[in-house]
Amino acid sequence: MAIQTYTKGDPRQAASLVQVAIDSVHHDATPRLQAALHARLARALAKAADGPGSARALLAAQHAIDCGPHDDDPPWTYWVTPGEIHMLAASCALDLAEPHRAIDHFHDAVTAYDGTLSPRDHAIFLARSADAHLALGDLDAACADATAAVDRLHGVDSDRSTATVADIRRKLARHHNSLAVRDFLTRTA
Repeated sequence: MAIQTYTKGDPRQAASLVQVAIDSVHHDATPRLQAALHARLARALAKAADGPGSARALLAAQHAIDCGPHDDDPPWTYWVTPGEIHMLAASCALDLAEPHRAIDHFHDAVTAYDGTLSPRDHAIFLARSADAHLALGDLDAACADATAAVDRLHGVDSDRSTATVADIRRKLARHHNSLAVRDFLTRTA
């Protein structure tokens, strides 16, 4: 519910929802579950432009994920990994208009997966990294990451990754005077 709320509604309300979940399960949650909750709190707070609060929540998520998996982790928390925490940290940095920090976290996310990253997720990371490069005005790097994202999606059917790539394509289209952008747009038409 918090993800839907910070995506389409009020991020402060989303942060409140996650905080209730954290408070409710604090003593019974495995570190992986705690990491998931704190990472979502960080995302909501970043969308609410609360940089310090987001940073505190990310630190709590990182400390929790560093404890490693436990036998009693809920099965649905399989996705909570060090790489995913870095990816969420990168997304928080983008929300907080900190593209340099976002790029560092996207790089750390890919490195943390050590070759086990799915093509869909890798494409999403690359498209968001392209967004960070675009925010820095580096059209060549943005197009390189966007092109790599499209290449990773070859043969993959995923609404989430397709939407993410379409979003960066729309953003790049505003810079159609750049040769790199025109090449990318032509290649991906």
